This record gives sequence, C-alpha cells and structure tokens, in this order.
Amino acid sequence: MTLNLKRSVAVAGTTVLASVALLTGTSSAVASASTYKICAYGNYDIRFEVPQVGKSGGIQRGACATVPVNSGTSYAKIWGYNSNHSSTFYVGTGHFKGSAGGFGYAQGSASSPYLFTNQI
Repeated sequence: MTLNLKRSVAVAGTTVLASVALLTGTSSAVASASTYKICAYGNYDIRFEVPQVGKSGGIQRGACATVPVNSGTSYAKIWGYNSNHSSTFYVGTGHFKGSAGGFGYAQGSASSPYLFTNQI
C-alpha cells in the first residue's frame, strides 16, 4: 500500500511540475508593451526590419529577438533565407500598436512560409 501511495504522489508531482513548466513557457512567448517579439519558428532562418525604430537583423531558426518599439502604430517586415542563405523570400508584415506590444512568428517551410501575428 505504501509503495502505491508513493507512486501516486510521484506521478501527481510530475504532472504539476510539467503543467507549471508549460505555463511558464507559454507566458514568455508573448511580447510586452513597447516591444515586438520576432521568432523564427519555421524550418528557415529569418531577417527582419522595423523601420520606425531603425532596427533590423537576422534570427536563426528556433530563436527569437525582442525589439523595443515606439508607442505609435508600427510594422515589422520579415523575410526568410533559403537553405544556403544565397537569397531571401518574403514571409510577411506584422502591424501592431507599440503601446500594446506584439509578436510575429515566422512559421512553415521555405516553400510555404507564413507569419503568425497579433495584427491590428
């Protein structure tokens, strides 16, 4: 009886820890006010440009960058790189209010890219 109780407690504890880890991971995926979070979640690296604040850069697949933005309405343009980085392809443009923050997640494949975003 004691062995079964220990197993039940261990399973319940593992479930709680897994749930907390999932919630923690989910909350960090959202940008805060005055920032725009850009992530390369597709199978390609990306390049971005946020012209209103003069920010641009590259992000490796699986990684994210957070860009500070102004309080007005802004946008971020995102392109993907082909496998050898010799050319780019358009992924999308995310429009957002800087005061609320936003995100743009480049997803899909190089042959079928798309941008998941909280468009305004």
